[in-house]
Amino acid sequence: MHLLHDNCNLPVNIQLADPYFYRPGKVDLLSGAELFFDLLLPEKRTRAGDYPMLQNTELGWILSERFQTPRMEIQVTSPHHSFLVRGDISLDLQLQRFWELEDLPHKPQTAEAIRCENHFIHNTTRDSDGRYITRLPR
Repeated sequence: MHLLHDNCNLPVNIQLADPYFYRPGKVDLLSGAELFFDLLLPEKRTRAGDYPMLQNTELGWILSERFQTPRMEIQVTSPHHSFLVRGDISLDLQLQRFWELEDLPHKPQTAEAIRCENHFIHNTTRDSDGRYITRLPR
């Protein structure tokens, strides 16, 4: 079933978050799971039959239905896209990939940069309050 306004048989006493959900349009808001679940209110309505579930939110009522994988290939006739983001990669692997992307090529250091780094390594400590203490160069 695809959500079509005419065959949803929506109750008249609810205010939809997007009253024109059945018309293609620009995206007004894209939220992550943290925000999405904070927007949900406890009230929801279900009906017997092949109808969508109605869920109340801080933004108004939203519709949802079971996702069914089509058995035949769908031909796309418009430039609309859907994306699915899955979190099945471990955090360690994600961080490793991040640092691989962020790793900058190492340029040879100048003699002055080497002297500064050596001075820092040999002359800098931290006190009990966590402040850095360093001796000024001569």
